[in-house]
Amino acid sequence: MKLNLQDLKAVYPDQIWQELSVKDLKHRESTINKYSNQFAESNADLNRLCLNNFITWVKKNLETVNFLKVLPTETDLSSIWDVVNGCAIAFNNTKIVLIPDEALDTEGMTVPQEWVDIPNWVVDYYLAVQLDVDAGWMSVWGYTSHRNLKEKGSYDSSDRTYSLERDYIITDLDMLWLVIEMGLDEKTTVNPLPSLTQNTAELLLEKLCQPSPYSPRLDLAFEQWAALLANDNWRRQLYLRRKEKTVNAPITPKAAVNLGLWLKHNFVESAQSGWQAIKTFFDLEPTQLAFALRSRSTSQLEKENVPPQGKLINLRMQRQEIAVVLLVAMTKEADDRIGVLIQVHPAQGNRHLPANLKLALLFDSTVVDGMSREQDVYVELPYFKCEPGTQFRVEVTLADTSFVEEFCIPLDTNNE
Repeated sequence: MKLNLQDLKAVYPDQIWQELSVKDLKHRESTINKYSNQFAESNADLNRLCLNNFITWVKKNLETVNFLKVLPTETDLSSIWDVVNGCAIAFNNTKIVLIPDEALDTEGMTVPQEWVDIPNWVVDYYLAVQLDVDAGWMSVWGYTSHRNLKEKGSYDSSDRTYSLERDYIITDLDMLWLVIEMGLDEKTTVNPLPSLTQNTAELLLEKLCQPSPYSPRLDLAFEQWAALLANDNWRRQLYLRRKEKTVNAPITPKAAVNLGLWLKHNFVESAQSGWQAIKTFFDLEPTQLAFALRSRSTSQLEKENVPPQGKLINLRMQRQEIAVVLLVAMTKEADDRIGVLIQVHPAQGNRHLPANLKLALLFDSTVVDGMSREQDVYVELPYFKCEPGTQFRVEVTLADTSFVEEFCIPLDTNNE
C-alpha cells in the first residue's frame, strides 16, 4: 500500500515534507527556457520543482532565515541544469546544494563531482531530496557536509560522482538548522583548477556544443571541464551554443536505422547496430505488442506485416545497470503510409520496468512521450502513421541516463 503525504509525515517526522505546488507542476521549467536535449529538460524540470518548493518551505518554517539567494544567480540556473544536476542556495552565512532524485529508495545520495571539486561551487552542506511528482510531494530526507562527502564518500570515475551510504548521512534535519546557526566550517580543501586561455576555451566550447542526447560533462578531462564551468561567461556560452545547435538538428542518414529496408525484410544493416528479431530477447513474443498491432489494421498486417525488431539497451540508475528492450513494429498501411508502434519492455530476468522510465518520440518540433509507473510491464508510444521521407528520433531516459535512436523512412521504399 502506498502511503499518502500525511502518513509519510507521521512515519518520518524528522524529514522535511512539502506538497508540490500545483502551479509549478503545470508550468514546467523546460517550457520557459529551452534546453539542449530531453535529459536536460527533465533535469531542469526536476530541479525547478525542488528549488521552488524548498524555498517555499524555508520561508514558511524558518523564521531565523533573513537572507536567501540562489547561486550564482537565478538567470544562471539554465546553464547549470543543461549539464549538471543540483542547485545551490545561500541563506544567512551558509551555502547548500539541493540534490533532487526521483529514485524510490533512499539508501544513499549521489552528488556530481562539479559540486564537490570546483572551488567556487563548493558549499557547506548537501541535501538529499526525494520527489514523487505523481504523488505530488517532496522530501528532504538527509544531509551531509562537504568534509564528510570528501572523506567518506565513494568516488566513481565512470560518471564522476561522489556517493555516500545512508549510514553516513544525517537524517535528523533539525540538526542541520542547529549547525547552521553555530556557523561551523565543514568545507575541506580542494585542488585549484588550471587556467585556460581564451583560445583553448573557444576550442573546447566548439567541441562540446555539438548536439548530443546527453550532457557533455564526461567528454573532457575533469580539470578542463571544471575550468569551463567555473567561468560564468564560458558556461553561459556553452549553454547557448548547445541550445542553438540542437534546434531542428538534422538526422544523419548514416546514423539512422533505415526502416525502408525493414519493409523489404532486410535486417542485415540494422543487425550490425544491435537490432534483432524479438525472439532473441523473449521466449514468446510480447502479447501486448502483437495485440496492439492486430487491433489497428488486421487485414493489412496479414499481408505486409514486418517482424518486430528489438534492441537491448543498458540504463544506469544510481549505481545499478538496468537492461531494457526497445521494440519497434511497423506495417505498410493501405494508403502507403507507414504505421509504427514503439514500446519498451524489461529484459529477460526482470518482470517490471523501473518506475519513471521515459519513452519519447521526437518528430520535427513535436514531442510525444510516456512514462512507466511502478509495476508496469511495458510502456509504449501511441501508434502513429508517417509518410515516406519521414525522419524521427526515439529517446529512452532513466534518471541521469538517456539512449537515443534515430530512424528514417526513404522516399521510395519500394526501390530501397
